[in-house]
Amino acid sequence: MLVIKGKYLLTKDGLKKDHGLVINNGIITDIQPNNMLTSCTNTQAICCDDSIIVPGFINAHTHMYGTISGCFFVNIKTTHKKYSNIKKT
Repeated sequence: MLVIKGKYLLTKDGLKKDHGLVINNGIITDIQPNNMLTSCTNTQAICCDDSIIVPGFINAHTHMYGTISGCFFVNIKTTHKKYSNIKKT
């Protein structure tokens, strides 16, 4: 059994804060708040306290951002450099 705890978990019902999941034999068998997910004997636990768990996406890289980011606001600090200046460095 594998337990993965995250800051957020994206489910078919939306984004759940401080939730994780249980995986048995490669299948997600349960979704619960992190404080309800306990480690038992023969359980591997992975804590992703600063991450969003997005089950089911394999090699989604950057193409999925537009799909799942509808509810996120991301503050990106840019340097406002021109490409020609970046290319020289």
